[in-house]
Amino acid sequence: MREAARDPATGLVLADFWGTSHARLTPCERDQIRELASEAPTILLTARAWAASIEAEELGLVCILPKPPVLDELVAQVRRCLNLASDPD
Repeated sequence: MREAARDPATGLVLADFWGTSHARLTPCERDQIRELASEAPTILLTARAWAASIEAEELGLVCILPKPPVLDELVAQVRRCLNLASDPD
């Protein structure tokens, strides 16, 4: 996954996150998410409770969406990512 994220042709990573704890994000998990998000725009899907108390920007993510995602919201975020990637500014 990391190799694919590093590929310049990758416009977006859609990651399904399980993690070890429902209540909190561990420092190791936080670092892994940040590393992935630094490679390519990333949308994180998770059903973990901690997701409600953290901002996507803290992890370098485009957004965090609850699982199961609302399809219209997921499509809107994907479109936003792809538009940002193609915007020269």
